[in-house]
Amino acid sequence: MDHMELFRILPKTNCGECRHTTCLAFAKLAAYRKAAISDCPYIAASCPCGHAQETPFRKCPSCGASAETLRKEWDSMALACPKCGYSQDECFSECPACGVTVAACVRTARKKGQPAAMEPAAAAPPAGPGPTGKSAPSPAAGPPSPPRTKEIVSHQCPYCGYVTTYTMPDCPGCGYSGGPGFDGKP
Repeated sequence: MDHMELFRILPKTNCGECRHTTCLAFAKLAAYRKAAISDCPYIAASCPCGHAQETPFRKCPSCGASAETLRKEWDSMALACPKCGYSQDECFSECPACGVTVAACVRTARKKGQPAAMEPAAAAPPAGPGPTGKSAPSPAAGPPSPPRTKEIVSHQCPYCGYVTTYTMPDCPGCGYSGGPGFDGKP
């Protein structure tokens, strides 16, 4: 299935619950198998009634249940609270310990790209010193934090005002050399 066929099935709401910014971006990644079609809460390929097919659907052809309704039912019940971790043998929609609504926590976690308490966590990074020399956090420390972006450092020539984010041997505007960013050193 190419990305335009999949895009026609998607709701085109750009809700972000699949962890992608737009439905079109999600369709392209799913077509190249870099995202799972089941990440979208508005389409499904199987139904609890037993119907399953290769092409995803928004409404089950067999029983008529919408994929959105099925996902909301699944997301609203849990054995463990996604916020405080409280668990019990029977499913609940509101945590008896902290009072949080399970569905709200699950959707928020998905939008942030983090697993909820009842979903399997992403593979943990290997323990030991990382590139900064600090050891990686243990898997029990909670969901991983988003990757930090590298800070962009800019340099401005004190004479002509030329600005660059690169380190240069001299200023291309006036030929100044010797200061930060214009001495060939990082």
